[in-house]
Amino acid sequence: MSADKFTDDTPATYYQEKLENWIPFETRITIAMNSVIFFHRKFNNRIINNRNMPKFLDSHDLKGVDPIKLRELQDAPRDEFGVSHLNIIYNQEEDKCYCLLDAPNIESIEKHHEKVGYQCDFIMPVDSTFNSKPISNV
Repeated sequence: MSADKFTDDTPATYYQEKLENWIPFETRITIAMNSVIFFHRKFNNRIINNRNMPKFLDSHDLKGVDPIKLRELQDAPRDEFGVSHLNIIYNQEEDKCYCLLDAPNIESIEKHHEKVGYQCDFIMPVDSTFNSKPISNV
């Protein structure tokens, strides 16, 4: 088989051998590491950036917002007030929503909700086991 001739019946191992010769090992490792880091940051952005941010729980009316919109809101980046959603718990029949948020303070949460026309029934600081460090048995 000629090195310049690739066909549909060429064994996959042949392509793998060629790839290994074309791209140095160090470059392949670098590409793999960068891919892992990119996907980790993309899908765990809230966890990476918010480890020390205070957490709050609030409650308000759902106002008929559908689950798809809630999911988009939960996956949205931190807003201009510094608020990020960790989890949104809701009941459409009761028209109630509970949000677990990362935020600098209560005032930023109030501004976050006022911007979209919501008024919270309550906002309270909370502790959470979400993304907490393991307890050591010292």
